[in-house]
Amino acid sequence: MSSNESRKMRKNEYLGTVLKIFFGLLLVISIIFIPAGRIDYWQGWLYSGITALCVLISAIVFASRMDLVRERQKPGPGTKWWDKIFWAFYGPTFFAIVIVASLDAGRFGWTPHLPVAIYIISGMVFVLSNFYLFMGYVGKQILFQRSPHSEG
Repeated sequence: MSSNESRKMRKNEYLGTVLKIFFGLLLVISIIFIPAGRIDYWQGWLYSGITALCVLISAIVFASRMDLVRERQKPGPGTKWWDKIFWAFYGPTFFAIVIVASLDAGRFGWTPHLPVAIYIISGMVFVLSNFYLFMGYVGKQILFQRSPHSEG
């Protein structure tokens, strides 16, 4: 395969990953605003903006390591048992928290109104802790593992 074909293939793979990220963000935004039942839910917009910023930072940081990103997205044989347990609970828990929060603050108002600073701080803690989990767990593996295409 020529270097031009290889470059084109990497570009297509990167574009595919960017599209997956974009549709993933749309899914998260939908999971926020559909249960909230309204579009003027400012906490949902704040959360969506912080999440989009974290995703953008990740995309920039890992742009040159797309082969390892794809590898990490599809765990296979040799995946540690604790990794399987972690990811089995992480996804459903993440979505449950977002859905319940949207139902509460956006539609039903189960909890009392809090000062705006509490919403902002707690939202940032939630998003940044998830970002830290990703960057600390998957990110370290991606950044410090050699690519199967690297030399030496």
